[in-house]
Amino acid sequence: MAAAAKLHAVTLVRSPIGKSATVKKTLEALGLTRMHKTTIHKNTPTVNGMLRTVIECVDVQPVKFEEQPSAAAPKGTTVFFDHTNTLRGMSEAAFKQHTQPLEKFE
Repeated sequence: MAAAAKLHAVTLVRSPIGKSATVKKTLEALGLTRMHKTTIHKNTPTVNGMLRTVIECVDVQPVKFEEQPSAAAPKGTTVFFDHTNTLRGMSEAAFKQHTQPLEKFE
């Protein structure tokens, strides 16, 4: 059995017009505010429940990292997905370091 993907690329492919307010708010919470916009989310039970709510409007693909990553990408580097939904321009370790949550300021 293959291991589950750690990250999902979620793309809005169908308009939420005519859908319930719950679906619209869930899409907004996922960061999907425009058609064909793609966001990256962790594979957690919370996110999976949100995706089940809006599955008729989104396309979900596992994120794969390129096998031979280029040198560690500095901040501000452009990262993109190719046609096979492989993250190009950044290794998995650099991606994790680049996407660390900010500390809360008090």
